[in-house]
Amino acid sequence: MANPYFEYSQEVRKEIESDSELVGAIKDIFDNRPEISLLGEGGTNQVFHVGRTKGGLYVALRLVKERGLEITDAVRLGEQYCAIAQSFAELRCKRPKHPRPLDFCIGAVYQDKTAGLLIEDITENRRYTLLDRGWGFDRVVEGKTDTILADFDGTLIDMRDYLRMFGVEIQNKNPAYFSRENRINLP
Repeated sequence: MANPYFEYSQEVRKEIESDSELVGAIKDIFDNRPEISLLGEGGTNQVFHVGRTKGGLYVALRLVKERGLEITDAVRLGEQYCAIAQSFAELRCKRPKHPRPLDFCIGAVYQDKTAGLLIEDITENRRYTLLDRGWGFDRVVEGKTDTILADFDGTLIDMRDYLRMFGVEIQNKNPAYFSRENRINLP
């Protein structure tokens, strides 16, 4: 079964992996979590601006705040977040007026010790201010409001309940975003 969201995320992964500047920025964030790159945070997560791909996509790195979290737990949380984003993308195909998900989700593992999630930087490196709706953000672009389903806090339960209202069950039986061949592996 074709999975357009996953396939597009993999195209973006390849673009990021081929850019040594972006890879260096990702490693720096894993190592230092520089305040200047911090876009926002919730109770459990921090989101950092990474950079822009040659194709013009803005990239952010989402990390669990708790340093030293077991890699298996970080991967599990990342897979859940990707599965939810993918489910929102599938819902949007059925209901075009529904708020959109993040454009992509890509697993990233650093030194086989910790993991994070590469996602769309919806602020476009602070170009846009976001209004937090609790389960997503409103971003005003050229006078039009763009509602994006994402969060800093990782309120997965709320997002699952929201999807169930539309008859969507999250499928995460075969983790794919963090499998060795589908993630970015950083030495």
